Amino acid sequence: MTATDMQKQSDVINALRFPLIILVVFIHVPINTAELPMWDYPLADGHALFIYISRLISYVLGAACVPCFFVFSGYYAFAKAPERWLSLEGYSSELKKKVKTLLIPYLIWNILIILGSWLKAYLASVLISPEFAPVLPELSLGYLKQIFWDGPANMPLWYVRDLMVMLLCSPLLYLILRRFPYAVIIPPLFFVFQIGFFAIALTFYSIGLLFAIHRRSIVAFAQHYQRPLLWMTIPTLLVLPFLAHYPFYSSYFQLPGIILTIFAIIALGGYVYDHRRDWIEAMLRLNASVFFVYVAHEVIILETVKGVLPRLGLWQYGWGGIVGFLVCGIATTLICLGIYYLLRRYVPALLAVLTGGRQIPDTKL
Repeated sequence: MTATDMQKQSDVINALRFPLIILVVFIHVPINTAELPMWDYPLADGHALFIYISRLISYVLGAACVPCFFVFSGYYAFAKAPERWLSLEGYSSELKKKVKTLLIPYLIWNILIILGSWLKAYLASVLISPEFAPVLPELSLGYLKQIFWDGPANMPLWYVRDLMVMLLCSPLLYLILRRFPYAVIIPPLFFVFQIGFFAIALTFYSIGLLFAIHRRSIVAFAQHYQRPLLWMTIPTLLVLPFLAHYPFYSSYFQLPGIILTIFAIIALGGYVYDHRRDWIEAMLRLNASVFFVYVAHEVIILETVKGVLPRLGLWQYGWGGIVGFLVCGIATTLICLGIYYLLRRYVPALLAVLTGGRQIPDTKL
């Protein structure tokens, strides 16, 4: 892979992060429409269209977003000097870095959502009724396991939890895939048959790792097949929302749809890089905010927006539901961005702690 290919891949992947994180926000927006049969609603009242749109964005397109981040993480974990993972010194050095960038933010943001939930209940008990008074849980190992592992409390952070596990296992995965590259087909079987706790992470982290081992550009690979990818992906995406409520969807259709969507998104990013560099540059300017939007959107912000919209008549099913669904995701993202830029401007040191010491651009807005 040439230096030009490496730069293009870096720019495309970093530019894709912000659109992907918007879709991650939308994953957590809808009422669970995946279980609702679309056929039971008349077209005139907009119910069927609301279900279709929310499934398409949140359950079909959205389902590919976190796996896409796993592919990127698997690739960049080994993109430079992969052998360092095979020495005790290099392995411990890499893990120490991840304590700052992953573990500390993981702990902070899980604690913040517990505190936020408690504060929300306390304010409700003061302003509305004492029956909303928060009940402090008994501190125990079981409770700590529940909020930091089983959930976790800040639910979207399951990606960070699983990514930390993948990083712990990285030397073993590297040795297996370097010696037996076709072993990459084994994790998808765990995904299809829902075996194991980390099937999603293992499946897509391994794909990224395999590209890194063989020094292949993910973007160049996706663009090489972009025509058939798009011809297969577009009708697949349009059809899958009709199948999302069936039990066989997750076993037979979800994984192929995710894989097609991931490489189609990457190919599309490469195409935009080649033809609209200004769009790539705009997305790159927003890249620094991605981690903050990811960890912060579930902490009261999303639930607060959800609570306001019904009062405006924009959260019922139907035409109002479509508007409310789109407004909820966009408003949540904009609120997160606003808080991010305020922190970046006035308390960059605090922002650095909250985001794991990730590089913060010049504070001039």
